[in-house]
Amino acid sequence: MKKLLLTLWFCALAIAAVFAQEKCNVVYEGEKAMLCTSDYIDTYFIATALKYNFANVNKNASAWNEAKTYFAPYKKHAFLKTLDKFVDKQSRSAHYSVPCAFMAYSFFDDVKSVPSERVFGVFSSKKDLSDFIVELEKFYNDTNAGEFLKKYKEELGEVVEFFNSDRDFDYDFRTLDAYMGGADNAKYAVFTSYFNNNGCYGSVSTENGTVFHSLTIPYNYYTGNVEVECMLGNVLSNFVSMKLGSSVEDCAAVIEELAKKQKKTDYASQWYANYGWWNIVSANIENAVKAKVYKEGSAEGPFKYDMLYNAKNNGFKNIDRVYNALTAYEENRDQYPSIDLYVEELAKALFAK
Repeated sequence: MKKLLLTLWFCALAIAAVFAQEKCNVVYEGEKAMLCTSDYIDTYFIATALKYNFANVNKNASAWNEAKTYFAPYKKHAFLKTLDKFVDKQSRSAHYSVPCAFMAYSFFDDVKSVPSERVFGVFSSKKDLSDFIVELEKFYNDTNAGEFLKKYKEELGEVVEFFNSDRDFDYDFRTLDAYMGGADNAKYAVFTSYFNNNGCYGSVSTENGTVFHSLTIPYNYYTGNVEVECMLGNVLSNFVSMKLGSSVEDCAAVIEELAKKQKKTDYASQWYANYGWWNIVSANIENAVKAKVYKEGSAEGPFKYDMLYNAKNNGFKNIDRVYNALTAYEENRDQYPSIDLYVEELAKALFAK
């Protein structure tokens, strides 16, 4: 079992030295994967919820009830007015571009070094992000949010340690990396937040290689119980999507031809009804690869989890066709060193009768 890291990962922060150590806290690190929390991200989510009286939070998660009680005295804090520019006003919730920028920022010494394409959405410039961090730090310090968040970091560490006693958290990411091929020296950073209500993902190139990062919740959305396998299911889909890149969309014309006279609901849930056929094919591939990768490390213990069965229940009725077609990819890796080169064959398999 990999040694669990409960010490803070040092990240230099020129703008806000006091808050620097909380930019990225590594709860666990393996050869390929790291599990992180970020006080930046948690504090942003909580402040946004406070601004809208916790109207759009997951009532099944006890963490939100505790946050509502703890932060109630700060409803009139000046930072909540600053937030007007940095939220999704239509949904009255957090805007995904904020945690995306914070995740990318975690791998650089200062805001200036963050790739420009990772600073987008509510941020019109890197100066916007810098100024926002300064205001966020004030709220963080005034509310003593760090002390409030400490409990959740410790709990997450304990859960991952227990999970690792049954199966290695890093194993799925080593398997994913080898299975999909592509970028060398890739690292997978799983950011998790008890207060996340807007998952997002992306990647950055650093001097040490590519870092794929994804944000998720550490618990089952419907029960509120912390479940590492649910967290893995969410982020593995995101990482598969990132490694596929534009390869599925590049086959859109071929896919449209294959899908003629087909019903979308035969291949995905109603949720995908307004999406293009290439989105549906991509979702089938993501779920099939995820199921393959997770099955490799499946144990008979408490964390046995059938992701293929779960995908079928979520509307991917013909996913077996893609799952079975992956065997040929596995047997011909010399011809297909990375899965993006095999996408067209998987699309054909999905629509084969």
